[in-house]
Amino acid sequence: MADLVLYNGRLHTQDPGYPQATAVAIGERRILAVGCDAEIEPLVGPDTQTIDLQGRLVLPGFTDCHIHFLKHALRRSQVILDGVDDWLEVRRRIRAGVERAGPGQWVLGWGWNQNLWGDGTFPSKADLDDISPHNPLALSRTDGHSLWVNSLALEKAGITAETPDPPQSRIDREPDNGEPTGILREWGAIRLIQDIIPEPGDETIVAALRESIAEAHRLGLTGIHEMRLEGEKTPALRAFLRLRQRGELRLRVACMIPVEHLDEAIALGLGSGLGDATLRLGGVKLFADGSMGSGTAWMLEPFEGSDDDYGLAVTSKEELFDIARRAHAAGLSLTIHAIGDRAIRD
Repeated sequence: MADLVLYNGRLHTQDPGYPQATAVAIGERRILAVGCDAEIEPLVGPDTQTIDLQGRLVLPGFTDCHIHFLKHALRRSQVILDGVDDWLEVRRRIRAGVERAGPGQWVLGWGWNQNLWGDGTFPSKADLDDISPHNPLALSRTDGHSLWVNSLALEKAGITAETPDPPQSRIDREPDNGEPTGILREWGAIRLIQDIIPEPGDETIVAALRESIAEAHRLGLTGIHEMRLEGEKTPALRAFLRLRQRGELRLRVACMIPVEHLDEAIALGLGSGLGDATLRLGGVKLFADGSMGSGTAWMLEPFEGSDDDYGLAVTSKEELFDIARRAHAAGLSLTIHAIGDRAIRD
């Protein structure tokens, strides 16, 4: 018998021999049968829950194949600048976040996009210092490939005019004195700040995931491929595993491995697919380049307004081939971020 039967609905089966159905039977979290109401009725038992759809459309749960779900979960409590196209509103939201913070506490945010504010000029630390002179600020761009920080954050990280650009990354600088402007591009530079930001505790992370999973269900999302980034300290796999062990993980998760942990994964004998239908290892996530919005995608032609800025090759072609060979030999698939035309062709 079925645990749940949905009837009097509309289902598009994508089966040419049986293109339309009205009912579906579900048992042990799996679809048992699809058909017309009369065909499914024999699967209704005394303990079966039945729902009259009243002609509504039934769709399978969606799987998001590229998402930073843990980041989204934690960012729900941060300063949200996503889609804000008014500079004064950007400043108002940041100021509100600072006012909510305790003395000296880090204020984090995400989602800003300089292309929505006017001429596309990147903001600077000067735009933040008057708002937050006593709290370090770190605001991630909408693509996650640039970080906007205030002077106090730079000071705490020890980033000065003498700080060299980390490999495959860039610290934006004032043209006259080389002082950092407050914009850090790509992971090597971003990590200079991220590494000194206190991480939330495990239970805080689990609670944030629990709330975001409920939100995902309301949107029809039942599965994700969780993309991990180099330098991320928050252990997503451990947080998902905590929920799994408690019987609370109501989301199917394929969790990627950051490329910086490839050697450890190989040494432990881990492979793609390890786990179960609810929580399993995906592939190894690595980056060929950056993003268009941050001006770090690896391009065949220079970015507009420049004669020599082709973006950044985050991982060289030689490194990519070496990683691919070692991962394949270990039974680990690859998930490669490549945005610019040169990154894709090379």
